[in-house]
Amino acid sequence: MARELKGLGAGLIAGLGVVGAAFGVSAIATHGQPSSATPEKPHAAAGVPVTVVSQIVTTGHGYYLTSCAGCHGKDGRGVVGPNLHNLGDPDAKIALNIKNGFKGQMPAYKDSYNDTQIAALVAYIQSLT
Repeated sequence: MARELKGLGAGLIAGLGVVGAAFGVSAIATHGQPSSATPEKPHAAAGVPVTVVSQIVTTGHGYYLTSCAGCHGKDGRGVVGPNLHNLGDPDAKIALNIKNGFKGQMPAYKDSYNDTQIAALVAYIQSLT
């Protein structure tokens, strides 16, 4: 099932960069991931090349494996941390949770990742269905 996330098309049209530059947290449209959590080709929002969307999700997957998989599992289904599949939370809430963490439960990543990197993480997490 495709999940449309708004903002990337508008950001690209406005001239914002995608990977390595600022773009809105509400970034892309994707669809379900296999249990191995290997990103599939997502469906892009109108006017956004699928390759750009795929690169963002793939970049976020790399960050996820580095910083999140230890607690949320390689496939995002949870180990110590909760299952991240089908969260249903808005992108901004997920980004805020990543930035600030949860005292005693999850570290804050605001000093580890910039807004663009966090947006890529959010894109990957939102792709988990």
